[in-house]
Amino acid sequence: MSRLMMRTGNYPYTLLLLLVVCMMTGCGDRAREDSFNEIENRISADPKAAVLFVDSLAADSTWSAGMSKAERARFDLLRVKSADKAYVRHTSDSLIRTVLEYYEKHTGSEQYPEALYYGGRVYSDLGDSPTALRYFQQALDALSGEGDLRLRSTVLSQTARLMNRMRMYDQAQTYLKEVIAINEQSRDTASLAYDYELSGAIYMHTDSLDQARILFDKALALSEPGSGMEARQYTYLAAIQYERGNFKDAARLISGMPGRISGTYRTLCRTDISRDRPI
Repeated sequence: MSRLMMRTGNYPYTLLLLLVVCMMTGCGDRAREDSFNEIENRISADPKAAVLFVDSLAADSTWSAGMSKAERARFDLLRVKSADKAYVRHTSDSLIRTVLEYYEKHTGSEQYPEALYYGGRVYSDLGDSPTALRYFQQALDALSGEGDLRLRSTVLSQTARLMNRMRMYDQAQTYLKEVIAINEQSRDTASLAYDYELSGAIYMHTDSLDQARILFDKALALSEPGSGMEARQYTYLAAIQYERGNFKDAARLISGMPGRISGTYRTLCRTDISRDRPI
């Protein structure tokens, strides 16, 4: 009888102990997992808001207390990812190095290919093209077979852009052909417009004007009327006409376009198309 009372009497204490253990281990893990999923959702919906959310979590020592190495690596990866998606230029590799140090020892992790990709993105921003290219290639190797096609197309596109900057034009076109095939199959028209544009620009670098025009026409067909993307295609098409000596057509195509283009693309709107050469 006394043993039964002892067991019954200890039951509330045992339950409380189990609850405490749950809060310190499994329940805390699930709470952080929920936070990671929330960060991913915010990155997709509003990257700039995601950066603020991630920064608030990073500043909360109670939230990050007791993180495992796996959790810390994933959180740091999300910090890099949110900044990248928000177009915040990477100025240091300190964070991505700690991320890569973990995932390169855990290549079976779901996040491993993404960690390699963002390694490439960081070193691309830092101007270390060979290192960036190496990480992009490793990411593609990790995504072979049944890998995430969406991430693969992103890595392919970024690799091609980097190769274009490095003047590796033939290699860049090889990667673009694969990413175009993926995006055509998935009917990702937004990405396709950029893929066609980049492929056309590379053909221009190699003086393959007929192929370039075909690609710019395709990008134009997918561009939203009145958008900067549409204006860039007209500008590229004007540049082709200019190179062929068709100055009147070049001036007609580029008319009004510079004001619709922002950033480095404005350098495409060369004044000599409409002014320096006789029409």
